Amino acid sequence: MDLYTRIEALTKSAKKKFEILQSVKEPVLFSSLESEDLYAKLLDERSLQDREAEIAKLCKDHQIRRIYRGDPLYPKSLLCLKDPPFCLYYKGKLERLHDQSACIAMVGSRRISNKSAEAAFLLGYQAGQAGLVVVSGFARGGDIAAHRGAIAARGASVAVLPAGLLHGYPREHQNYIYELLSHGGTILSEYPPDQASMPYLYPERNRIISALASHVVLFECARKSGALISLAYAEAQGKHCYVHRSASHSPGGLLRIAKGDGIISSLQELPQFSDRCAPLLVGSSSHSYTYSTQLEAEKAGRLIRFGHRWYCRKS
Repeated sequence: MDLYTRIEALTKSAKKKFEILQSVKEPVLFSSLESEDLYAKLLDERSLQDREAEIAKLCKDHQIRRIYRGDPLYPKSLLCLKDPPFCLYYKGKLERLHDQSACIAMVGSRRISNKSAEAAFLLGYQAGQAGLVVVSGFARGGDIAAHRGAIAARGASVAVLPAGLLHGYPREHQNYIYELLSHGGTILSEYPPDQASMPYLYPERNRIISALASHVVLFECARKSGALISLAYAEAQGKHCYVHRSASHSPGGLLRIAKGDGIISSLQELPQFSDRCAPLLVGSSSHSYTYSTQLEAEKAGRLIRFGHRWYCRKS
C-alpha cells in the first residue's frame, strides 16, 4: 500500500487536511495540516500500521467491502471528477453503477411537505419499475422517499453517505437497509466505516451523487439547501438537471428554474426514458377493498402504500 493510501486511511478525510504528492519519494506538503499532533502521527510508522489494521478489522467485522481507484469495478463515472474518491467503502453491488445512463439522482431537503414526499416516492417507484437506478443520500425527507419508491418497485437504488457506513444514516432508516440491499442496491461512502458525519462532508458527498447519474431531479428545498449543491455539481459536470413540478414554487426550485432547469412531473416526459417508463401511480381509496383483497393486491404490487395514502397503477 503506497504512502497516499496509508495517510488517507489514517486521516479519514485526507484531502481536507493536506495535499500530498503521489510518489513516496516526494515530500508531503503539510501546510494545511490542522495540528502538530496530526503531523507527528503521519510521521509515525506504527500509527499508520495501526490505523490500517483498525480499518481492515472494521470492514471484516461489518461485512464492508472496499475498492480503490483503478480497480475494474470502480465506477467509471467518478473518474470525471477533479478529485475522485481514492477508496470506496460499500455494501451491495457496484455493477449497476457502470451504466451511468440508467442512473437518475433524486435530491431534496430533509424537511419537505407531504406532497413533495409523495412526489419523490412516486418518481422513485417509476424509476425502479423501469429498471433505472435511483441515486440519493438516504437522508430524511426527499432522499428516503425516493429510495422507498425504488424499494417498493423492487428496483435498485444507491445511497451515498456523508460519513462512514457505521454512522451515515438516521436510525429510523435502518429498516430500509436490508430491503435496499436485497433488491440489488448499494450503500457506499468514500470515508472509513468509523468516520462520523461532519458538516463539510455533505458537499463532498454531493459531488458523488451527481457524478454517478446522468440526470438529477430536484424536489422541494430551501434557497440554501444542500440539495442545490448537488445541482451545482451536476451543472458543472454537464448533467441533465430538472425541477419536479411539486417543487416549482419552493425557493430552491425557483432558483434552479431561473437558471434554466426544466420542469417535470414524470420520467415519461424525458426522451431518454419515455419508452421504458410506465405511467405514474395514481391515488386509490382502500375502502373499495376488503382486508383480504387489499393484502392480495398489495402483495401482487397492484396496490402500494406510502404514508397514509394508497396508490395503484393506471389501468
